[in-house]
Amino acid sequence: MAELAGHVAIVTGGGRGFGRAVAERLASLGAAVVIASRNAPELDEVAKGIKRNGGRALAQTADVADERQVQELVLATERWVGPATILVNNAGTVDPLTPLARSDATLWLRSLAINVGGTYLATRSVLPGMLDRDYGRIVTITSGAATRPSAGWTAYAAGKAAVLHMTRSLALELQASGVTACAFNPGYMDTEMQEQIRRTSTEDFPRSDEYRVAHRERCRPRGATARRSSGRTRSCGERWRRRSRLSAFRSDYRSSQRSRVPIGLKARRFSMAARSSFAVPSGSVCARRSSSEAGRPISPHVAQSPRPSRRAWQ
Repeated sequence: MAELAGHVAIVTGGGRGFGRAVAERLASLGAAVVIASRNAPELDEVAKGIKRNGGRALAQTADVADERQVQELVLATERWVGPATILVNNAGTVDPLTPLARSDATLWLRSLAINVGGTYLATRSVLPGMLDRDYGRIVTITSGAATRPSAGWTAYAAGKAAVLHMTRSLALELQASGVTACAFNPGYMDTEMQEQIRRTSTEDFPRSDEYRVAHRERCRPRGATARRSSGRTRSCGERWRRRSRLSAFRSDYRSSQRSRVPIGLKARRFSMAARSSFAVPSGSVCARRSSSEAGRPISPHVAQSPRPSRRAWQ
């Protein structure tokens, strides 16, 4: 039986890049997946691909910054297959990439409306039902920008920092329930967002050269160790499988439980650990409490993992 059979997952920003890889992975594990974004053709392509591979998927056009559209997304999910047991907050935007003094106020505030407001609205829409059923898994995709400030990136850094701390606080609120909240930083991936950063001038975003150098080094074949993808940067699907490996969701897991999965953990060892709990990937944020601390308040922590060789990959 598939590990996630009977589960219903909503993946925002699921039409491309990392969100698409997450949606496809969850579907392959047996979950019924609802993919949402503003781009209907992209959603249809992803949904058709999942169905061709024997999975179940529903494409739902939605702007996560619009409360009414987010509510319609959740209602459409319930009408199609039932209430969501999994939410992956992946939708986001990297714009505007420019110094604050030259930024456009509308674009700057729109960035926060998507990156922060969209995460809040989607979480707020599914959370009451999850609490009523005493079960739910909320995973929010974050970034190294949440903890590393960069010139020209004020809106994105502010948004990711806000989402990170919102997740920490939410995990504390959920400690006594069957609902968990975690934040996951997938690191460097070859997505359209990364390509946009590489195209940005150093005048607007001084670190763009770092991203271009990192991309060239990742794409350079290295003799016998060259990647099978003919020198291309690792795909989103590979990164999701290798670094997160979201698998079984046992009903007895709580946000207060401590669970770490190092980046280099082998798939076989991971699947053994996953059978006993929802394995929180490296770089994730959750709240922890050991069995010996049963009566004490818990505190959020970040599961530590080896830093990439180039800081640009954050």
